[in-house]
Amino acid sequence: MVKLRSVNDWRAAMANPPRCCLSCRHYLVDEWTPTAECVTHKAPPPREWAEEENTCEEWQELVPF
Repeated sequence: MVKLRSVNDWRAAMANPPRCCLSCRHYLVDEWTPTAECVTHKAPPPREWAEEENTCEEWQELVPF
């Protein structure tokens, strides 16, 4: 069976997601907006935090269901 490269890339990304707000279970939206709030910090994160990896110690992986 031949595996497509995109499938392998997707599996690798799901196994090791980027640790940023957009992939955190505390940030309940899938894109940065000025009013979207982190439920842990009870405040909107700076845009840099939302897009940059390893900026928050409280990051937790999204639950896929």
